Amino acid sequence: MKTERNENGLRGIALVVAACLVGASAASDSLWVGGASGDWGDAKNWSGGVVPNGADATARIESASDVTISVGDRTYTVGAIRAAGGRHAIVGSGYLNLNASSGTGVVDVAENAALTAGCRLDAAVARGAALAKTGLGTFEVTNLVGRARPLNGIDVRQGAFNFNERRGGDHINPGGRVTVRAGATANLLTANLLVNDTVIDVKAGGTFDANGKSDLIAAIVGEGLVTNSANFRLTLKGGPHVFSGRFSGRVTLERWKGHSGSLTDIGYEPDNAKRLWVVGTRDGLADATVAFVSDLPDDHPLSFSPNAGGVFDVGAIEFPRGKPFALKDTAGNPVEVRSPPPVPEHVFRARQLRAECARFNAAAAVRALDDLSKNPAYDAARHRAAVNAFAARRDWVAAHLDDADEAVRNEAASLVEGYRAAFLANPA
Repeated sequence: MKTERNENGLRGIALVVAACLVGASAASDSLWVGGASGDWGDAKNWSGGVVPNGADATARIESASDVTISVGDRTYTVGAIRAAGGRHAIVGSGYLNLNASSGTGVVDVAENAALTAGCRLDAAVARGAALAKTGLGTFEVTNLVGRARPLNGIDVRQGAFNFNERRGGDHINPGGRVTVRAGATANLLTANLLVNDTVIDVKAGGTFDANGKSDLIAAIVGEGLVTNSANFRLTLKGGPHVFSGRFSGRVTLERWKGHSGSLTDIGYEPDNAKRLWVVGTRDGLADATVAFVSDLPDDHPLSFSPNAGGVFDVGAIEFPRGKPFALKDTAGNPVEVRSPPPVPEHVFRARQLRAECARFNAAAAVRALDDLSKNPAYDAARHRAAVNAFAARRDWVAAHLDDADEAVRNEAASLVEGYRAAFLANPA
């Protein structure tokens, strides 16, 4: 009996130890040591011989030189990927699945670094997981995202997120969003971006750059900047969706009809009153062209905030069959829509440069301050002085891009071009 109890006790201890080891493996933190290229699944390519593969596992790629890692046709699970140094890529026909106990997998790309996901990227579990992009570097996806198991959302918190899928699109669970935070940029580099009625939420200070592409999405909301849209088609579902930022380009509006609906016969569904794209500021569409799909009375999905004064600047409106109809605010009051006054070329260019300045400028600032902090003679006072000097320079540029004096305008514009060159040489 005593021997049996001891043996059972030892077995119990062994099971506990084994369970702890499995847990440690699942939450491993592994650094790539495999050189310029190699197989993700080869243990000798990772520090400690531990392949990152499990819930909350972290894969670090921190080589100063460019690295390409292949997942082959296999599937691996991670909670976080952290890249620094060079321009790295993860390739293959297989999957990287996100599974973090927090519910949000993280892709962190440090300043001056870039990471491309050429493999498939999915949630690891049926209930989904969100993806957060952090760090001042650039993360680019070139394969299917969320196709097998949709994500719960994509949160671009810092740096740049490039949507460059060559086929398919990003699959996000209904109710999920692509959120672009202040100082961050989401770039649409190919069409067919989002499915499952995803909303793009551009926060104040954030930028969604369509790069001249067109796409079918549920709605764009927020207070940020949407630039260079060729022809977004907003198929509104749920809502109302309020956009209080600035939109440039063309946007086509329609209400969701169900999968068998006709584009010209949307019908009067009970929640049509909610399926609205609401303009929240007077000049939010001053640089935009708005096109409608339906000419049914009271069926168009554009509305306006009653708190913006009743007069709105819209670059142009294209009515179906050339038949204008009345536009109203969400309280049912008629609004006046007018074409904005002609904008001088240098003012229009200034608007473009301001948006670029915010992006390139921030990257240059981070680099300058980072270099300063590494200086052997670094001290807090000099750091603060550098911050203040940079802020003053930034504010001067923003204030003089449309100056009445052409020479001053050109000087401000040339500074932005300098920021651009520095940024493109070392993208953040």
